[in-house]
Amino acid sequence: MKNNIPVIYWTFRYAWTFMHFVIVAAAATALFMWARADDHALRIWETSKTNVLDVQYRVSNVIPWPWAVDDNDSGGSSDSSSSYNDDGSGNVDSGGTLSIQVESNIHVRRKPTPDSKSIQVLDAGSWVEADCKVENGALVEKGPHGPSSRWDHIQGLGYVSDAYVPTVTDGLPSC
Repeated sequence: MKNNIPVIYWTFRYAWTFMHFVIVAAAATALFMWARADDHALRIWETSKTNVLDVQYRVSNVIPWPWAVDDNDSGGSSDSSSSYNDDGSGNVDSGGTLSIQVESNIHVRRKPTPDSKSIQVLDAGSWVEADCKVENGALVEKGPHGPSSRWDHIQGLGYVSDAYVPTVTDGLPSC
């Protein structure tokens, strides 16, 4: 007896604990093997990432920027591409905005110029709403969609160069 408890109890308890450890280790091994097979883990990761980015987009549109932005400070890095993604018509929706899905990280600027401070970097996969455009902004010469002096205003944020957005934003009104 140990602490007035029969030895059979301790034997059973240790055996039970060992069995649980073996079962949990086998289950973890099986889960790991399943996740590696046929890219299951990658698909789960991508789905989770898309859901998190969607929540991030929705929250960022509800909460205003709590800090001031100094337009004299340059952003310092370049934008990357994004793409227009809707029903394929290229038309402005009834709310007067266009939905754009960001293909890779892209800088949102305070003013329609590459020298303006970068307010935010939109993550690849996130969705934004463009509500208007500036036709004769500062020229951006390098971009996946060619040189452009058009800038699209992202609702509630700032501007992105049309050199990084497909030109289906033609339907947007002028800012």
